[in-house]
Amino acid sequence: MQIIFGTGVVNKVYAAFIQAAGISESSKSEAADLAAKKLNPFQRIARLLSNIFVPIIPAIVASGLLMGLLGMVKTYGWVDPSNALYIMLDMCSSAAFIILPILIGFTAAREFGGNPYLGATLGGILTHPALTNAWGVAAGFHTMNFFGIEVAMIGYQGTVFPVLLAVWFMSMVEKRLRRVIPDALDLILTPFLTVIISGFIALLLIGPAGRALGDGISFILSTLISHAGWLAGLLFGGLYSVIVITGIHHSFHAIEAGLLGNPSIGVNFLLPIWAMANVAQGGACFAVWFKTKDAKIKAITLPSAFSAMLGITEAAIFGINLRFVKPFIAALVAVPPAAPGWCRCTST
Repeated sequence: MQIIFGTGVVNKVYAAFIQAAGISESSKSEAADLAAKKLNPFQRIARLLSNIFVPIIPAIVASGLLMGLLGMVKTYGWVDPSNALYIMLDMCSSAAFIILPILIGFTAAREFGGNPYLGATLGGILTHPALTNAWGVAAGFHTMNFFGIEVAMIGYQGTVFPVLLAVWFMSMVEKRLRRVIPDALDLILTPFLTVIISGFIALLLIGPAGRALGDGISFILSTLISHAGWLAGLLFGGLYSVIVITGIHHSFHAIEAGLLGNPSIGVNFLLPIWAMANVAQGGACFAVWFKTKDAKIKAITLPSAFSAMLGITEAAIFGINLRFVKPFIAALVAVPPAAPGWCRCTST
């Protein structure tokens, strides 16, 4: 005999059955919950980020290695930038980071207890073509007046923190809506209202707040660069990997453009500093590969380490170093002593 329950009712029947039968919903989830109770707040956050990013590490590593290859091709002039091969390599290397909020939206919603496909949809809203690409902000962007509120039409390609906050909020909204919306209308109204409410809040509040934080850090950094370059190197080198976690490091592109466009400067002395921070994270990840006996960990640490060495640290930071905490801290500590000296290095 087969009993079919309507949309929305099935979840309630399932929960009631679990309670009445006195069985656990999932032994894996139960074990994870018990393990989480033994962790301190920082370890819980690190575990959460690791669970969100580990599934998308292959995409990040693939794009990171391709970006490194493309950088070599461009630096040594092996292929003309207008060549079809170069254009296709560029498309393949940047794709994962362009849709990174969508990938994060899917895995984050699953981790927060929301609908993964709604999370991916919210990530798509934050990278919609109607918004100026985040990497092209230095060239200018337009604004939109929303009932008297000026909204900067800037996308969130490659960002982490804004989409994480937005998807967490979306998951909370979805759970609360399911409690009050009648079962017969659950399939229609819950996704509709969740996307509308979360999308508006993400575009009007969460996204701009993350961007404002990035602009504030950029202002402080540019001021330090103008008046105390060594101190900027010390702070920026030591905190860069922490800033990468939030995803607001993309706001530094405006500072880079300003440095390169200033006739009296004409060089970028920030790139060597954060390149050192990237290498430190890659080295810490490689150390995990060297010490661990877990075959699954070994399988993802080596490519993640190489990707970090080439400048793409997300896989190493979120997938490995933050997961074990100590490698991330070791990489942070290793950078500041050398950062002031690297302020003398430049990139064009």
